[in-house]
Amino acid sequence: MRKRMITKNLTLCPALLLAALFLTPRAEGKAQQLGLKGAEKPKTSTAETIPCYSYKNYSILARSSGDSVGSDILVNKAGNCRWDEQTALLFLKNSGADYFFGLHGKFLFVDSGTGPSPRLITVYNLQKSTAVYSARYSEPIALKKGILRHWSPTSTKADEKNCPALKIWAKDGLGAAIEEERTVELATLKQSKTVRTRCSARQ
Repeated sequence: MRKRMITKNLTLCPALLLAALFLTPRAEGKAQQLGLKGAEKPKTSTAETIPCYSYKNYSILARSSGDSVGSDILVNKAGNCRWDEQTALLFLKNSGADYFFGLHGKFLFVDSGTGPSPRLITVYNLQKSTAVYSARYSEPIALKKGILRHWSPTSTKADEKNCPALKIWAKDGLGAAIEEERTVELATLKQSKTVRTRCSARQ
């Protein structure tokens, strides 16, 4: 399979966030849960100071972008923790705030953002080397039985009727947004909205 480079241009909240939230291996060689709840648990190691996450079919490397937040992400065949962009199955150049978020079968998850919710979730199909889903999301976000479930902002304006806490948050200098719960079935990429909505604080 020929490798493909993909870049993304994002305009997100400028608030600061700890850059290593999803990337630092906690235990060499032991399976651990990454940022996305329900994703596969990889075995972690370090190859020339670069974290490598090993799965059944793939090895994912996440290299810090130095002075910039986020990481370059490289996908190899299983067992290969060598950083080589020319032979990689997929290379994602950090656009300024991208983080490896997890893997499920052939689907790679990337979290992007420099501040709190809402952030950006992007799903890549590694067999096709292309992005197949992207959306702004708020916690909680989780994967269960092949279905990704998360909250996303809507165009509905928050007011005292649909957001009782609006006045309280305003006193603390916060705004508010109405969000809806969404699901994505990875096997078919079918997207759905549940009947659930909520009001969330915004910085």
